[in-house]
Amino acid sequence: MGNFVRRFPISRLSLLLLVVWIASACNIVEMYTVTNVPATESGMLPGSITPTKKAKATLTPSPGSASTSSPPPAHLALIGPVFSYKGINFKVDPVLGSQVFVQDGPDWFGGINFSLAPEGFCREVGCVTVYPVRQYRALPWGASLIDKLQEAIETQSYDYFPTVGAAILLRARTQHIRFENGSGIRAIVMRGQDGYYANNEAIVYDFHGLTDDGRYYVVVEFPIDAPILLSSYDPEENTNPKAIPAPGIRRDDPQWAPTMIEYNREAARQLEELNDSSFTPALGLLDALVDSLHITPESGE
Repeated sequence: MGNFVRRFPISRLSLLLLVVWIASACNIVEMYTVTNVPATESGMLPGSITPTKKAKATLTPSPGSASTSSPPPAHLALIGPVFSYKGINFKVDPVLGSQVFVQDGPDWFGGINFSLAPEGFCREVGCVTVYPVRQYRALPWGASLIDKLQEAIETQSYDYFPTVGAAILLRARTQHIRFENGSGIRAIVMRGQDGYYANNEAIVYDFHGLTDDGRYYVVVEFPIDAPILLSSYDPEENTNPKAIPAPGIRRDDPQWAPTMIEYNREAARQLEELNDSSFTPALGLLDALVDSLHITPESGE
C-alpha cells in the first residue's frame, strides 16, 4: 500500500480556520475538511485554497470522526484475505493488502475502522469503516446524511452522494452496488473547500452503504489513480505526461475559476470513458471488496 501514500500540504491559513471552526463547534470535526461553508456538488466555495486528501496533522478522513490530530492507534492486526471482527466480515484481494489494522473505540463514535496500514488516514491507505446507524444519527450531520443516503439507495438515484464539510468538486463512475446484506452507492470523488484541477492526489474511491436492516452505515474509501489526471495539486509539479493538460491560467485571473470548473467537467467525462482496469488499483478489486461485506449485530446488541 506504500505506493498509494502521497503528501498533503496544509497552509497556516487552513490551520487557523480549523482552530476557529473547532472552537465554534464544540470540538466536533466534520469529514475531510473543516470550515463553516455549505457542502454542494458544484461551483466554487469561499474559504482557503485547501486540498482535502492528505491531511496528516489535523483532519480525520472518515465521516464523523472527532479526533483533531490523528486516527487512534490500531490495537489489533488481522491477517487476510478474509477478515472477521465483531460481526463485520469482508475479503480483500492480496493486491490491495494482506492484513488490516483495527481501530475500535470512542473516537469512531461507536464505529469500527479497518485500515490497510497501521498509520495514515483512510484517504491515504484505504479503509473499511462501519458505524451503528443509531449512534451515527445522533451526530449534528448524521441524521440528514443517513436519510438522504437511504432515499438514494431506495430510489436508485444518482443525484445525492454523501459529503460533510467540503464540496464535491468532481464525481465520476457513480454506481449502485449491492453487498451481501446491504447496498449503497460508490463513485470516484474529489472534494474541496475551494477549487483546483482534478488530480491523483485528490481523487478517491468512495462507497457509502447501509445494511438491509438499517442498523449499520458502512464507508469504504481508497486512494486511487487515473492515467489521465495530473499527478499533483500543483500543475507545475505534474509528472504524468499522459495527464489532461492544465490551462496556464493564474489563480488571480478572473477566468481561472470558470476554466477550472470546465477542466474538471472534462476530466469527469474522460474518467467515465476509461476501462475499470485503467485505474490503480482496478475498480473491480475495490468493488469486489464491497461485494463481500456482510455485517451482523453482535450478540446481545
